[in-house]
Amino acid sequence: MTENLFQPYALNNSISLNNKILMAPLTRCMADDNLVPTQAMADYYGRRAEAGLIISEAVIIRPDGQGYPNTPGLFTQAQIDGWQTVTTAVHKNGGKIFAQLWHTGRVAHPYFYGKGNDDAPVLAPSAIGVEGSVPRMRELNYKTPKAVSLDEIKSLVHDYAQAAENAIKAGFDGVEIRLCCS
Repeated sequence: MTENLFQPYALNNSISLNNKILMAPLTRCMADDNLVPTQAMADYYGRRAEAGLIISEAVIIRPDGQGYPNTPGLFTQAQIDGWQTVTTAVHKNGGKIFAQLWHTGRVAHPYFYGKGNDDAPVLAPSAIGVEGSVPRMRELNYKTPKAVSLDEIKSLVHDYAQAAENAIKAGFDGVEIRLCCS
């Protein structure tokens, strides 16, 4: 019965997978301080390329979407270049990889993007905060977010689209959209 897992699979008309095994996204927090993927990330993903499809850890679409330390972004050229190192390692080992794009919503924290302004807005679907503190940074308590306006929603849609374009430039085989945290 499990032999079927190891058979090739046509995901769609243009992407064929070596097998039906999927590596789910796992946040590793291994990017550098500029949210650029590192060689350690390329090695990590490259070692897992035997899976039919890898879904990357969540990738931040813009600065105010960061809620955890050292999570990778996909909104600067350096980040695109860093991801290209990762996708090259995966492809070299015969794998396929999709970028999981996200904005953390109410779990974002101004510490990461506020440039010293702890009152920088946190955007979310509603102005309902989450209790607790940022993982790995217990001294940072979550803030009450600002409910996004229609114009901010349009901006987020644009930034998701730009991140998807950046993902293709970086060599990803596709993207998965993860919407803001509720």
